[in-house]
Amino acid sequence: MYLRKDNLYFLISHMRKK
Repeated sequence: MYLRKDNLYFLISHMRKK
């Protein structure tokens, strides 16, 4: 299972959004 740049960006954004 690998994370794409889009997924990585989304994950970071979701965490920072909190």
